[in-house]
Amino acid sequence: MKNTLKISIIALFSMLLLNSCKNKVIKPSKYEKCVVNSWQAKIVKENGTVVYTRNATTNTKPAYSAFKMVVNENKTVTLTEVDNSVFSGNWEISGEKIFVLKNLTPVPSRTTGSIDYTITKFTKSEIVLTRNSPNPKTGNSTNEYTLQKAK
Repeated sequence: MKNTLKISIIALFSMLLLNSCKNKVIKPSKYEKCVVNSWQAKIVKENGTVVYTRNATTNTKPAYSAFKMVVNENKTVTLTEVDNSVFSGNWEISGEKIFVLKNLTPVPSRTTGSIDYTITKFTKSEIVLTRNSPNPKTGNSTNEYTLQKAK
């Protein structure tokens, strides 16, 4: 009985080891289909401080009303920044939570043509993105964008 148990355990571990070495098909991120939309700023934080809330009258940075991201199914994207600069390029989801805008033209200041965001929250009506590098357009602040579907 003990030998049968040992052999069974060895066989199980061998199967697990062999299966873990197979080439695995990477499935598209759960966000891929849901991110396709036209998004506008709802709330923007710079270095943790709220500087913009849509429809508020006391915004310290009302220019964020121009911030918009149009994410298309064909993997193209258009980003309108806080200063109304418009960038076009491609997008992808890297890993499970990194939203990458790449091949942007014109090339945004102090980038190589890419801007990465971490997806910190995603619902049917909004997405929260934290930029992974400081934004030179906002005084090198680290920004968090709560985006809602554009109306």
